[in-house]
Amino acid sequence: MNIDLTGTGTEKLWGDPEQTVKDIQAEILETINLPSTAGMGPNMLMELCNKKVLYCISYYL
Repeated sequence: MNIDLTGTGTEKLWGDPEQTVKDIQAEILETINLPSTAGMGPNMLMELCNKKVLYCISYYL
């Protein structure tokens, strides 16, 4: 899933993008008991790359 948290009103509506991602992940975990990963970046390619790196790091920990 891709959520674009950029724009003029998005931060006013949802708050800090990093905190918003953490809130969404917490809601997913609480609701369906499923951990999730998230990537953030200035564009979709960087977002996907960051997500893959986070997944690999958590897999090996």
